[in-house]
Amino acid sequence: MTEDKSILTVQVPYLAGAELSEDEQERYFEPAQSLVSGDMYNHAVSAIERAMQWGSHGLPKMGGGDWNDGYNLVGAKGQGESVWLAMFLAMVLNRFAPVCEGRGETERADRYRGEAERLKRAVDETAWDGEWYLRAFYDDGTPMGSRQS
Repeated sequence: MTEDKSILTVQVPYLAGAELSEDEQERYFEPAQSLVSGDMYNHAVSAIERAMQWGSHGLPKMGGGDWNDGYNLVGAKGQGESVWLAMFLAMVLNRFAPVCEGRGETERADRYRGEAERLKRAVDETAWDGEWYLRAFYDDGTPMGSRQS
C-alpha cells in the first residue's frame, strides 16, 4: 500500500439511469454520465451506504444482483439476505473507517465500526448452522446452505 490518498479527491461523474421497476429483474442498457459528479471518496461512501440495507436477520439485502452464478433469484423480491455480503461489508466498513477519520468524519467512522461489529454478531447469531455458515436467506426467510438441505 502506498498510503497515497490523492485518488479520493479525483472528481468523477455519477452514472444516470432509471432504477428497475418492481416487475423487472434486470435490464440491459448503457447508463449515461450524470451532470452530477463527486470525488471518489463520496462515490465510495455512496456505494457503502447503498449496501447498508438490512433484512429481517440484520444482514444486508442482496436484491437480484448475481455476483455468484445461481444467486440471481435469492433476493429478487427485495428481502433476501446475503451472509457473504455481510462478512465482506463488515471488512469494508472496518477498513474504510480510518479513511473517514482522515477526512474528519469521525461520526461516520464510528458508525461504520459499530455496524461492522453488529454485522459480525448478526452473522454468528443467525447464519451459523452448527457446522458451517449459511450462504443466504431467500426472500421468504428460508435459509440457503443449511446442513439440513
